[in-house]
Amino acid sequence: MILNGRTFVGYHVTTENGVTNFFSTSGKRMFYLPNNGKVIFEGRSGRFGGVVATVGNQFSLVLTEHGYRVLQLSK
Repeated sequence: MILNGRTFVGYHVTTENGVTNFFSTSGKRMFYLPNNGKVIFEGRSGRFGGVVATVGNQFSLVLTEHGYRVLQLSK
């Protein structure tokens, strides 16, 4: 995952059952995306953290204020 087109902030892995997990560079699970979902949830509490969207041909996360804080604290 790249923040603002320049900073590497993590990676994502899709499980066999279709859930996508988003991890920080230190390996902390920040968010998850249910199979065929468009809404991401915080990995620890399950709180709403944002949505996923395809802009052009690029997969993007649109984070809520809470989701952005999770991203910043997970470094």
